[in-house]
Amino acid sequence: MNSIIDKYFRFNKWDDAKNELEIYIKSNPIDPDAYRLYGSVLSELKLFDDAIISLRNAINYEKSDEKKGELYYNLGLNYYSKGLKSVAIQMFDLSTNLNNILDLPYYIKGVIYYENKEPGKAISNWKQYITLASNKEKKEKMEKIIALYESSSLMKNQESKKKKEKKKSS
Repeated sequence: MNSIIDKYFRFNKWDDAKNELEIYIKSNPIDPDAYRLYGSVLSELKLFDDAIISLRNAINYEKSDEKKGELYYNLGLNYYSKGLKSVAIQMFDLSTNLNNILDLPYYIKGVIYYENKEPGKAISNWKQYITLASNKEKKEKMEKIIALYESSSLMKNQESKKKKEKKKSS
């Protein structure tokens, strides 16, 4: 598998990597790493349904809970790419239940909640991301985003309350 990574992944030759991994999987049908890599390739090719199947195979054959957590994260990304946000959130939750040091599921969940106009949940997940993230620069950027978002949400809530008070006094 290392030769597949060296020859194809490094040069973004996804179709060639797909073909080589299909051959490899035929002779190694219970290798979770092969299914993980195959899922990654299929995702790069925007074949999300096939990527989901491959990642589910990887989960079935994987013994390590930590690695299963990473696989569920990748599964969540594929569901998110398909627009299935609620399923993606479920996968991200499974991911962090199995591997409690992963930070990115919280980041993506925050993005989903932001897109769904659920600021409280977005901020809560982003704060959890900050506690787990190791990249200082990314943590600082996220802290600034949260501060802006919180102040924006607070301002909107205050404006909404003022409008309600005006209607009552009218």
